[in-house]
Amino acid sequence: MNLKMAPLRHVYCFQVGSEDCYKIGLTKNAPKQRMRGFATGSPSKFTEYRVEATEHPRKLEKCIHTLLSAKRAENGEFFYATGEEVDRAFDEAMAFVAECQPLVAAAEKLREQKPANTVAEP
Repeated sequence: MNLKMAPLRHVYCFQVGSEDCYKIGLTKNAPKQRMRGFATGSPSKFTEYRVEATEHPRKLEKCIHTLLSAKRAENGEFFYATGEEVDRAFDEAMAFVAECQPLVAAAEKLREQKPANTVAEP
């Protein structure tokens, strides 16, 4: 059986200075490399707050963004939240993605099947 694993990507959280402001996004590169890419020319110093390697970066990032949506800054990937709120959002999102991903994969597999003259069991 040949199971093709998705490459691991990173969902990162960088803190802006010492404020309760965080940039949360995803990258296929090393998170520190990503930070250097957008921190150049910024008046604020960014520090790595949290990084999670995952096979489902888009789903994880979207879930975290949804959980923190009330804390979102005007510029999209920045959130005004406490470290505890960010950690809680990451933990809840990781648990949700881990629980739901097998169901999503099973649904995608069913979707790929050719129609038949039978009704599938729920």
